[in-house]
Amino acid sequence: MIIVKLTILAILITVVYVWLFRAWLRTNPEEALKTALTVGYLPKCGYPIILLIIIDIVGVFASVIYLLFFR
Repeated sequence: MIIVKLTILAILITVVYVWLFRAWLRTNPEEALKTALTVGYLPKCGYPIILLIIIDIVGVFASVIYLLFFR
């Protein structure tokens, strides 16, 4: 059951971080333009989003396996 709770917590953290990142991009239009126009550019504060999304995907799969087979 702890897997499901940690997955929900990770998803909530991801949602809040993405919301804060988008707010930061609205206040920094030069970074938003660099991000939109340059193919490989991502600000340093954007890299944790990738890690959080990977953790979310793994957590969802682990939660589904737990709920289907071990409950």
